[in-house]
Amino acid sequence: APGTQFNVYADGVYIGDSPLGPFTYMKNNPMSFKPGGFTNGAGHGITVKQTNGQYWHFATMALASNAQWERRLCMFPTYFDEDGLMYSNTSYGDYPRYGANHPTKAGQHNGWMLLSYKGNVTVSSSLQQIMKFTSNDDEVEVKEIPTETNAKGQITSKVLTDENPKTFWVAEANDDKQWMTIELLNEGTVHAIQLNYHDHESGIYTRVEGLKHQFTIETSEDGKNWKTVVDRSKSEIDAPNAYLVLDKPVKAKYVRYNNIRVPGNNFAMSEVRVFGLGLGEAPNKVSNFKINREKDRRDISFSWDKVEGAQGYNIRWGIAPNKLYQSWQVYDANSHFMRCLDRDTPYYFTIEAYNENGISEQIETIYVE
Repeated sequence: APGTQFNVYADGVYIGDSPLGPFTYMKNNPMSFKPGGFTNGAGHGITVKQTNGQYWHFATMALASNAQWERRLCMFPTYFDEDGLMYSNTSYGDYPRYGANHPTKAGQHNGWMLLSYKGNVTVSSSLQQIMKFTSNDDEVEVKEIPTETNAKGQITSKVLTDENPKTFWVAEANDDKQWMTIELLNEGTVHAIQLNYHDHESGIYTRVEGLKHQFTIETSEDGKNWKTVVDRSKSEIDAPNAYLVLDKPVKAKYVRYNNIRVPGNNFAMSEVRVFGLGLGEAPNKVSNFKINREKDRRDISFSWDKVEGAQGYNIRWGIAPNKLYQSWQVYDANSHFMRCLDRDTPYYFTIEAYNENGISEQIETIYVE
């Protein structure tokens, strides 16, 4: 399905006995679809088979920050069920996953949750902070966020923990005096950190040798005593979306990034994501889940009671109770509207809540004609 800049960018399947057809539409389409969560899209891809027999779908996620067609690559495990239907697992698709060579769980979510969501961020300087969003008429709107300070006079940045890759912060320089610190809302055990750098007026439009991201990362329980957990101060690696698994998990309330040198004239970042497990309880099961299929049967709306302590919710659906291959992850909402269903297909739906401590039980599936 075309539309690189949209969250519903997807790949579908037609089935035939010959490359020349005839072909029939696969009822559980699309086979690669990720409209919610941190990064969206999963279209315009190709499927490959690993030497151990596992299939993978490589596709492109909509970033659309500097240009509408700006994308990032994704990789999702892909399967054929007992009826021969092809599908990929994109649920919690931008959370940590088991590696490709795991004997039984390759590509599946490994259970680490997002600790940094809405964390309080302070930064060394601020040249610019931008929020980009798509309006109801699909026009991209740009809003510059004025520089704000906290009670201590420190510059703050909300865009670095908002789970939106289209928002970004730009420092005044690109040197070892630039830093950012996240105060997590709740202390947790940190297992991994993802750095999503922003390509801000870099002037780099092709492959360039010698690009490297050099930095260190520290953690602290009290904001005073710090421990270095990542040292890439002499790194020769170009890592614009670096995913860093710590050698040993650490308990932390604060995470600090210290810049040394990265590509571009200014150090710029769109999101810092801290993964691990909180010290509390997973949220309770969702209640009062209501579904309304609209007059235009491609559209459907949902509502449910807010669950205390939940960061967000994950709606799952499919053409049978055991074929819930699609999902839409939402943050901070207890209602949702989708316009991505096949007109003449009945569906089954369920929902779960999640937070930094884990994922709730799913409710019993609901059939919608």
